Amino acid sequence: MWRWGCLAKGPGFPYDPLVLNLEDPLIRELAPGVREVPGDGPTLAFLPGLQGDARVFSDFAGLTGQRCLLFDLPAGSPRRAGLLLAARVPGWLEGPTDWLTGSYGGLVLRSLPQDCVRTAAVVGTLPGPELIRRSTRFQARVLSGLPRPVVEVAYRGLLRRSLLADGVAPQLVARITRRGVPASVLLPRLQGVLQWDVAQPPRVPYTTVIGQDDPLSPWSETDVPGPLLRVPGGHRPWCSEPQALIRALGPLWLQGGPE
Repeated sequence: MWRWGCLAKGPGFPYDPLVLNLEDPLIRELAPGVREVPGDGPTLAFLPGLQGDARVFSDFAGLTGQRCLLFDLPAGSPRRAGLLLAARVPGWLEGPTDWLTGSYGGLVLRSLPQDCVRTAAVVGTLPGPELIRRSTRFQARVLSGLPRPVVEVAYRGLLRRSLLADGVAPQLVARITRRGVPASVLLPRLQGVLQWDVAQPPRVPYTTVIGQDDPLSPWSETDVPGPLLRVPGGHRPWCSEPQALIRALGPLWLQGGPE
């Protein structure tokens, strides 16, 4: 059964409430949401991709059999979001923790306290600004010039198609995309990547994971910091091929290095 907590312990925490799952009656503060999946063994922690909603990990977390903490992302660039989380995350952890992130979440993770991260497996995370495509920069400029309602409708449709293609249950897709992502949250995230407002990777075992069927992650071993691990699945292999991802990451979580 899901249990919900709230990272903020006091007022004044700058967070966009539209990112939260406000329909859940157990959320009583406007703060980054954290979901706990009970389990045995060491804790696993998760950060989602650009949409910022950690429910996308819900099924996968249950399959691991371990205690899992699923963190929603605060608004802002990767560095800003990471610093906001950095002030709150340690209170939920029992020490250095193994992290699994979606693409954008891997950039956010770089700003977390070093002593909170034992290992990092970042899925489909852009390795560096030199790999941002020219077409991506152009599309971002066009997007920034559109009316905000148009931006939100366009991204909601794109997100829905992408989640379904990666095997996310239709009911969960409907919940995640019902509000979509406000343009006031989405555009600063995109600009934060394009301007590379991103910290350096933590000095821990840091593995870039790429789904074999992911067209958004065309990188090679020479492009990424640390090891590159290719796994079955798409941009979200924890949805499309969860058991294969668990098998691939097992050695990393057990020993601090990929298989």
